[in-house]
Amino acid sequence: MKERLTLAVSWWCFVHASLLGLAALLTAANFLGADINEAMSALEPLELYFHLFPTDALIFGVPFIGWIGLWIVTGSPRILPWRKPEQAGD
Repeated sequence: MKERLTLAVSWWCFVHASLLGLAALLTAANFLGADINEAMSALEPLELYFHLFPTDALIFGVPFIGWIGLWIVTGSPRILPWRKPEQAGD
């Protein structure tokens, strides 16, 4: 059960960090003058997802808080969820 929970948390943190990276790339492209209206209209669910959090600091801190929590509880942050954590005896 603990393994499945840590796997779910690690995937959630990874997906959340990936969405943040995508949002940062789209914002940078918008500031550089690229016409990304079609891409932005396709990503409206992403915008709704980020409105769930009250502040920007919380949005950017969520994956890191999750990874630090996993590191404290399990000894491995599992930043890349598809890789199994190394055992101490190996």
